[in-house]
Amino acid sequence: MPTDIEQIPIDPITLDVTGADRQALADALAKAFPDPNALNMMLTARLDQPLNGIAAPYPLTQATFEVVNFYIAKGHLLRLVAAARAAQPDNPVLGVVAERYRLSTQTPPQPQLEKIVKKTSVPFPVAVWRERLGKREVCVCRIELPTNAGTAFGTGFLVGADLVLTNHHVVAPAIAGQSGGFTPGGLSADPKKMIVRFDYKELDDKTTVNPGVEIHLADDWLVDSAPPSPVDVQMPRPNAPGLEELDYALLRLAEPVGGQPIPLGKDVEAGARTRGWIELPQAEWPFAEQSALFIIQHPNGSPMALALDLEAKMTVNANKTRVTYQTGTQPGSSGSPCFNQFWNLVALHHAGDPLYPDLMPGAFNEGIPIVRIVERLKTRNLADGLTIV
Repeated sequence: MPTDIEQIPIDPITLDVTGADRQALADALAKAFPDPNALNMMLTARLDQPLNGIAAPYPLTQATFEVVNFYIAKGHLLRLVAAARAAQPDNPVLGVVAERYRLSTQTPPQPQLEKIVKKTSVPFPVAVWRERLGKREVCVCRIELPTNAGTAFGTGFLVGADLVLTNHHVVAPAIAGQSGGFTPGGLSADPKKMIVRFDYKELDDKTTVNPGVEIHLADDWLVDSAPPSPVDVQMPRPNAPGLEELDYALLRLAEPVGGQPIPLGKDVEAGARTRGWIELPQAEWPFAEQSALFIIQHPNGSPMALALDLEAKMTVNANKTRVTYQTGTQPGSSGSPCFNQFWNLVALHHAGDPLYPDLMPGAFNEGIPIVRIVERLKTRNLADGLTIV
């Protein structure tokens, strides 16, 4: 049993737990651990109490209600909540429960989240911050592109039920390959072999990786694109990249994965929320130097990772087609979404990735302000299926 959970005192508030509270906690446990085996593993590993010592083989929702009543009777309700949060630290429903029982500061992510709120000087509820992160991460995907020189990796994210946004340079071999050609670097790929993989992430035990959900491209897969600029590789740059040089590609998937339920474990929970997609802004975001910037990415093609920078030192170029920042990225991060402290999308990461040496690796980290892409899509009458706010 983890020491931090052992040190949580006997519950001082059990007499205030109403029937509605019990049901809410039971429902939260059922959603966080939709497989009885997962619930049993959490109870056994973190509280040394197997499920069969608490409840008969009832349906899951009844079993979780019995678990709640068991720990209330023992005076250890707080330990149950803390154990569940430790096993599922990113689960927004459990996060709300933790807030209810004043346990938010007992879990590892919370001090960091509170620091973010204070450093950015924004009165922003931590539970809402955490919930928005959960909604964003399920929209991010790893892009896998088998080329004539090996598999290339990048990152992308859902902006519609079947639409993924990434960099042009990430999928350039497929754009060239669909007509039998090659990129200037000699790469070519078959678009039919490209895989867009969602939910590829480490699980709670840090040794198991969820293989995620594989989606292929539709036949009419390339909705729109714009190449990077020749000046992107010049230092110092003689002028700003043009408004037609935004280094993006809007891809159509073979399935509307954004409108489908999110798989949990091997199955899909009945009534599970749909994946959704990320809204696109139409208003400029003021990239202030000391503002926070967060990037969700698949570094080196690895499971999903989050880069946080509370003072990203952002600078926008003259025509607002590029923004540089110091938020950390790694190879495979090209095409990642960049968010402000409210988890609103503000940029498409595109440069500073060593996997793509033609874009000045290591010189700086740079993105495309997302409003420039939105403006171009609207001008080209290609905004159908997008949510623009």
